Amino acid sequence: MKRKDRRETLYRLNPGKLVDLKDWLGYFDEYWDLRLTKLKRLTESEDLHQE
Repeated sequence: MKRKDRRETLYRLNPGKLVDLKDWLGYFDEYWDLRLTKLKRLTESEDLHQE
């Protein structure tokens, strides 16, 4: 919400929308945690270090 008060503009956050954003970003947090964990395991595996 936006309200003009002389020279100032006052804003008010809608916390419900921030919860929606947090939930949406949570998917990507889990996705990248899983992918990076798999990449770490792959790069640290013995198969890659053998010559």
